[in-house]
Amino acid sequence: MRDKYPFGSVRDPATGDYNTDIEYIPLDVVEADRLWDVDQICTALLAGERFVMFADYGSGKSMTLREVYKELRRLYFTRKTSRFPVYLNLRDHFGQTNPAEVLVRHGTNLGFANPSHLVRAWRSGYVVLLVDGFDELTTLGIQGIWKKLQEIRYRAMEIVRRFGREQPRNAGIVLTGRAHFFDSDKERRNALASETYYHELALNEFSDEQIKRYLDKSGLTANIPAWMPSRPLLVGYLAASGVLEQVFSDNEAAPFASDPAKGWDFVIDRICAREAEIEAGIDGQTVRKILERLAKRARRNQSGLGPISRDEIITAFNDICGYQPDEKGLVLLQRLPGLGIDRAEEGTRVFLDQTWRTCVGPEMYPRSYAIRSTLGWICFELWIAVSVIWASA
Repeated sequence: MRDKYPFGSVRDPATGDYNTDIEYIPLDVVEADRLWDVDQICTALLAGERFVMFADYGSGKSMTLREVYKELRRLYFTRKTSRFPVYLNLRDHFGQTNPAEVLVRHGTNLGFANPSHLVRAWRSGYVVLLVDGFDELTTLGIQGIWKKLQEIRYRAMEIVRRFGREQPRNAGIVLTGRAHFFDSDKERRNALASETYYHELALNEFSDEQIKRYLDKSGLTANIPAWMPSRPLLVGYLAASGVLEQVFSDNEAAPFASDPAKGWDFVIDRICAREAEIEAGIDGQTVRKILERLAKRARRNQSGLGPISRDEIITAFNDICGYQPDEKGLVLLQRLPGLGIDRAEEGTRVFLDQTWRTCVGPEMYPRSYAIRSTLGWICFELWIAVSVIWASA
C-alpha cells in the first residue's frame, strides 16, 4: 500500500506523477569528513542510530530517503530483520502533535485496514521512522506574527521532537528538510531536539560523473552546459522530458545551450512551479513574482544579494498576492528557493548566488539596460558629491 502513496516530493520529472519508479543515482551523503551510502545508513538505522539529513531544494532528499525505505523494506521481506520502515510525509500532518495520531492518519491515507497496528508496532520497537519534510510543518493560527518566527518554528517542530523522544532506542529515525529553514544550526538542533545522538548528513549535488551515469541510464548523450546547476531535480526533469536532447545537445542552434538567459528563464519557471506544490493557494508564476520582487530589493544593497528582512519578505508576498500569508504561505516564504541565512540573530535572508539572483524573472535586464542603469547611478552619485561640495563652499 505504501508504494502507491507519494514519497515526499518525489515525482516523475516529465509528468508530475507520484506513482513512478525513477531510478536512483547514489549521491554523496556527507557527515563532516565521512561519506555514507544507503546500505550503511540502513545498517545504522536497524541498530538504533539517528540521522538528520538536509540539503537545498531539488537536491534529492526525498529520493535518497525513498531509497533507504526500499532497502529496509527489502531486508524485512527477505527476513533479514524484524523491523520495517514507515515513511511519513510531514506535509500531511499540519497541526498534529501526537505521534499516535500521525501514525493513524498515515495508515488511513494509505488505505490500511488497521492503522492502530502501526502504533502498536512503533511502540514495540519494530518501526524504523523515516520522517520527510520538517521544513513543511507549521502551526495553526499564526498569521501576522512573522517577527516571532523562531518561536513559531519551535512550536511547529513539537511533533518531530515527540517522535524523537518516544522512538524506541533499538530502532532508528531519519529526519529530512532544508537546512536554511532555520536561522542557524543552533536553532535547528534545538527545535528538532537533535543536539545529541544524531548524525548530521548533507547531500551534495550531482558530480560530473554522476550526471554522466544518469544520462547513460536514461539513454541520452546530451551535454549539460556550464551554467546549469547540477541538482538532481533539474537534471532529472530535463532528461525525462526530453529537453536535454532537444536543447542541450551539441547542436549550436539549440536555444538554451547558447543562450543562458533563456535557459535560466526555463529553469526558474520549473523550480517555482515545484515550490507552488506546497498548496499555499498560489501558482508557480506567483512564486516567481515574489522572488522577482525580492531580487529587485536585494539589488539596493552593495553586494546585490541582500540582506532581506523578514518584513520585506512578507511585504513582497502581500504586494504580489494582495493579502497576508496564512500558515502555508509562511511555510512557503521560509523555504523560497535560492535564499539562505544571513544573520541568524535577525532572521534575515540573502540570495545564495549572484547568478541566481540576477536571472530571476523579468529582472534579467539586457546588457544595454544594465549599462544605462549603472551610468544612471554614477551620474546620481556624482550629482550628490557635487551638491555636497557646493554646499560646503
